[in-house]
Amino acid sequence: MQAPDSDPPSTVLHVRRAAQSADDQSWSALSDRVFSFVDRRFRMERLPDGHDLDDLKAEVLLRLFHSLPKIEIRGRPEFWSVVHRIADNARIDLWRRERARKQAASESPATAPAEIDSATPSAYLRLADLNQSILDCIAEMRPETAEVLRLRLLEHLSFSEIAERIGRNKEATVRYMYRVGRDQLHQLMLHRGFEV
Repeated sequence: MQAPDSDPPSTVLHVRRAAQSADDQSWSALSDRVFSFVDRRFRMERLPDGHDLDDLKAEVLLRLFHSLPKIEIRGRPEFWSVVHRIADNARIDLWRRERARKQAASESPATAPAEIDSATPSAYLRLADLNQSILDCIAEMRPETAEVLRLRLLEHLSFSEIAERIGRNKEATVRYMYRVGRDQLHQLMLHRGFEV
């Protein structure tokens, strides 16, 4: 896979900085370039219902975030080959999850959720404990990540509303921050002994 024609030579420098120290400026530059690549590559591709190109961009960037420290990038073509492979796999996984969801829905009839009034007192206590633990875990994160999670999970704001609230101009960046934060929250909750 060749580097995109518009790809500047500084890409490899940003990759190395991001892999070594999670440099924010390098991540910002890389995310813009990766988003542009995914947009060009998959603009005309169909995605599962309920997913759009921004979902795919965020998934690709999240996978790249986890992959970079484990791989050695020597040049731009090698980096873009990795991004291309990650993007293809992310798109395939979106379709696999959609098929699995549809299959599960067809195999078991949908059951209405239990009414909150029928919950036992112990269920209320467990729910309150869970909510407090989530808030405690969120408080341990970087302030901006914590705010994204709080606005999404507790206030149920859309990604565009969150972007406006925290002063970001790209909804896809907020989606990426949310996915990274959700992954961190998952690990913190496991560390506290919750099955998530």
